Amino acid sequence: HKLERAAALRDRYSKRSFTDGSKFSLMGKEITLRVIQTQSNRALARLEGAALLILTPEADEKKIRAFVVAWFRYVATDMIVERVHAINRDVGFSFNRIIVRDQKSRWGSCSRRGTLSFNWRLLLIPPTVMDYLIFHELAHLKEMNHSVRFWRLVHALCPTFRESERWLNANGRAMFW
Repeated sequence: HKLERAAALRDRYSKRSFTDGSKFSLMGKEITLRVIQTQSNRALARLEGAALLILTPEADEKKIRAFVVAWFRYVATDMIVERVHAINRDVGFSFNRIIVRDQKSRWGSCSRRGTLSFNWRLLLIPPTVMDYLIFHELAHLKEMNHSVRFWRLVHALCPTFRESERWLNANGRAMFW
């Protein structure tokens, strides 16, 4: 059963399309990729309403994928940092800095020095799940493990964390494209 599930996720992951009309999630809202060929030598990506416009001289799918990823990474830094600070205002934990990265298999991490690292892919998941992952890493500032005390703290910070865990178990791998 585990092998079948892994194969299904691999298929879903490998079939991600980066063509005009492809659908993506941005903070729980669906956006549509619109690829517009232009005469310009430079590619440009921007969000207009519910459409992510890629204005490009070449409509090569590999290049479109690179533009989409670059756009998500660009906007992720501000959005994730802003969300961490908003959540932490209520909690008041102390940390050194926040880094947004392109991690291949992790959603986030917390170093002993107080650096919170988050994957740009947090933008692809529902906001409640993103909040849980932020609470999870903030909890590591107090408990640098996954002990019973850690999970009690996570539950105190985010009482609905189990729902987010279920969502991640069912859908999380598909976000790593």
